[in-house]
Amino acid sequence: MRNIVIILLLISSSVGSTAQSCYPVIPYPNELQEADGFFEFKSKLSITLPEEFESEMDMMRSVFSEAYYTELLPSTNGKLVFNKNILLDKEAYELSVSEAQIIVGASTTTGCFRAFQTIRQLMHLTGRGSYRIPACRIKDKPAYPWRAFMLDEARNFKGKDAVKVLLDQMAYLKMNVFHWYLTDDQGWRIEIKKYPLLTETGAWRDSTHVTTDETGWSGTDYDPHPHGGYYTQDQIKEIVDYAAKRRKSEVSIEVGTSMSKKA
Repeated sequence: MRNIVIILLLISSSVGSTAQSCYPVIPYPNELQEADGFFEFKSKLSITLPEEFESEMDMMRSVFSEAYYTELLPSTNGKLVFNKNILLDKEAYELSVSEAQIIVGASTTTGCFRAFQTIRQLMHLTGRGSYRIPACRIKDKPAYPWRAFMLDEARNFKGKDAVKVLLDQMAYLKMNVFHWYLTDDQGWRIEIKKYPLLTETGAWRDSTHVTTDETGWSGTDYDPHPHGGYYTQDQIKEIVDYAAKRRKSEVSIEVGTSMSKKA
């Protein structure tokens, strides 16, 4: 009996692993039903969506163009169809992929946005220059309301472009809170117009401590290259707006330990 249980567990583990390799959705959906066949497209894809979701069109068109060299074409009878389903939760969505069409149900632009990320994760390039999406039915919504990533720039300044790339990656993984750590004794990274020395002096250091043992704490060596930088208030506002469009939820950005910004 014990051997039978072990065999069944191994089979179950193998099946689960196969499903995740064929349907590499992160986080893995609440419900996923596999189906036969693929939806395939190349260079152009027609899309239909209700007026309430039209705000997502510019972003979807931009991503498909820049990342997949595919043009999204608005249509009354599209191959990619978004429908409004008021019975679903704010961030929930339902996705049905067949060989003929992709149909998405969502109650808000947030659910629409989450479904869009799942479609992207399911896409893979064929040897013919087209994209395939495996047929399936998915029902999904987040297990946790707070799905966060923290970036500490007090110690090492990254810059606006790097932060935007990070926000794009967070959106792809359906994360919705960006914790942005910008002030500490290692550096001050946000412009305060009343106190200009905070950035003129506090945003820069002449060298960086380099750890020299496996613990990562001790050592007396230093990288002699100056390091620093900071964000203007306009750049902070730009990044907050960029994040809000990709989170589709409340965005909480903490500056250091005492200041916060919500968008």
